[in-house]
Amino acid sequence: AIQRATMASSRRAGSALKPLMAVRQWLHYPRCSRHLSSSLTSSSSPSHASFPFHPSPPSNLSSTPLRHLRRAGSCSWRGGRDGSRSMSEEKGGAAHPMQYRPRDQEFQPLSEEQRTFELWNRLFVPYSKHFLPALKPVYSVIASRAASLLQGIDLPKILDVGASAGEPAMTIAKMLKESTVLSTDITTRSVVAGNARAQQSNVSNIDFISCNADELIFDGESFDLATCSFLLPYVDVNRVAQELFRVLKIGGKLIIVEFANEDADTLRPLLTVLDELIPDRKQLPPKHGLFPDRLSNEAESLKAELEKAGFEKIAYEKIDIGFDLVVSVDEAWEMYRDYIEGLIRHQNREGAPVAKEIFLKHLEDRKLIQDNQVSIWQENRILLLEANKPMKSWFQQLFE
Repeated sequence: AIQRATMASSRRAGSALKPLMAVRQWLHYPRCSRHLSSSLTSSSSPSHASFPFHPSPPSNLSSTPLRHLRRAGSCSWRGGRDGSRSMSEEKGGAAHPMQYRPRDQEFQPLSEEQRTFELWNRLFVPYSKHFLPALKPVYSVIASRAASLLQGIDLPKILDVGASAGEPAMTIAKMLKESTVLSTDITTRSVVAGNARAQQSNVSNIDFISCNADELIFDGESFDLATCSFLLPYVDVNRVAQELFRVLKIGGKLIIVEFANEDADTLRPLLTVLDELIPDRKQLPPKHGLFPDRLSNEAESLKAELEKAGFEKIAYEKIDIGFDLVVSVDEAWEMYRDYIEGLIRHQNREGAPVAKEIFLKHLEDRKLIQDNQVSIWQENRILLLEANKPMKSWFQQLFE
């Protein structure tokens, strides 16, 4: 009798804790127990908004974080049963770098992929705080070009890859109110910050998902337009181009924006410090973030990579954009400090204390400091590249 009473009490306690455990597992808390998955599977799933890009509740919450799952079969552009890509390893996809690890592996050294994920999660704050507002003129150019390319398309679906806190996705969503925009970035902070910005700006036609640019979690031929800004120097260009080609619809458009010269005022202070403290930065993998000028003079090579992926009608132009940004000396260093120190810390290099001295010397050598004020970002040239996914011939359509 005592045993039966104890078991009944345990069952009641377990039922009461199911909602809490589901939320804990949903947030991908690293210490959640594996043996709870069976009980959580039978619990009722929370309701979701009716937004078309919102993922469905997973059948097993312990295997993969919710935000990286794909809807099963109910939708043509995401997570279908006909060969869709899954983020779980057993289905052939690449696991998310911060996917749940069993407890006995929690304190093991991070893999290279996990360290890269942590780096960009750390750099998200300085980028979204300082660089994102200053680059608004560039995002306005991208949104205007997207509007012109999508003329005549009803209810277009747009994908923005590597959007950080949601730009230019947010600007496009505001300009094209009839469109449906999806913003993706490797950082999980981008989802939280993006949703907060969308709610604050009362923008309802945008959603945010965390995923890798070279392993997009969407079905093929899903989007009318894809955009990519200031991302390619940090990724494998060939793989990202192939993924963008795959997810675009037949006849879909692509817009890519990068800095067109390594002397851009935005990059020059950063590169000066990195060249001094990490002289071998150009030999390190692009995903380490130390080579932002890697493609600054490579418009033709970018065009070749897109042609190799299958794009056609590739055209590019270089646009001069000046940023009228005048700040104090301390504010100028504040804009770059966390970004520089994050990169140095990721490489386990020494020199963070002297980074500010190198930075200030660079400003003085360029004679940018007057009355304790710094006029930075006055001259920037961006590369704006457009490409099309070719239409299929009647002969190709006949045999599909």
